Amino acid sequence: MAGRSLHKNLLFLLIPLILSACRAEELPPEVECTTDAECPSDLLCLSGGICKRADTECLLDADCEEGSICLFRVCEESFCRTDCECTVDSICENGRCDPSENQCYTDSDCPEYGVCGFNDPESCNRKRCFQPECVTDSDCSEEGVEICLHGRCDVPECYYSLDCNPYEYCNEFKCMEAECHVSGDCVEGTLCHLNFCASFPCDQSADCPPESLCVSGQCRYFSCTKDFDCPQGGLCENRRCSPPECEEEDENETSCLPVERCREGRCVLILGE
Repeated sequence: MAGRSLHKNLLFLLIPLILSACRAEELPPEVECTTDAECPSDLLCLSGGICKRADTECLLDADCEEGSICLFRVCEESFCRTDCECTVDSICENGRCDPSENQCYTDSDCPEYGVCGFNDPESCNRKRCFQPECVTDSDCSEEGVEICLHGRCDVPECYYSLDCNPYEYCNEFKCMEAECHVSGDCVEGTLCHLNFCASFPCDQSADCPPESLCVSGQCRYFSCTKDFDCPQGGLCENRRCSPPECEEEDENETSCLPVERCREGRCVLILGE
């Protein structure tokens, strides 16, 4: 009788423990999170921003197979393999698009002295910024022969277009095949200047190459047979519109000689005044 009473008492003691263990196995209501610290101690903040239990597959990317990364302690397929799979404001690093660095089109898109170059041209035609090979010419091994050009040591082919063949032009110290011979070879808004098409923003015609005028903030060439054909008071010289030599309305005009006066945009010799 005493033994049966003991068993009964032990059963009453074990029931709360059994119920407690069962409740521990139940998942709590979903808790939204951004970090593990926001979850109960036995849960992790997993994909979807929900606190969940998870079998820890990994702690580092190295714990996963090739082509996978460790994301919220679970091995997932990599987001990217090359920069081309990321937006231009990030680069592909260790299977993730890393926004701490950006891709580039030219050296000007990079931090000071940075060099814009192909990272993996065989699989991706995007460029990223690299540390420069040089900052000044003295950083190059063959001083006096090589020059520091956009962060790279290089041997110049030319300094001016006159150093190249007649149908070439000098661009970044290299002779390039001519893009154009006349401005009609170029797209609208650009001029054929020294055998290549270029855009010349301007505030006034004095900012433009010879025989061109500043119109709507861009330098443009105009053909003509007389001054009347030229916009903005331009002068027709050699069938091309050129800026006026002087401004007749300007009382302090200094473009003309003391013995000249400004007449219709030209400095004219005046005798007897």
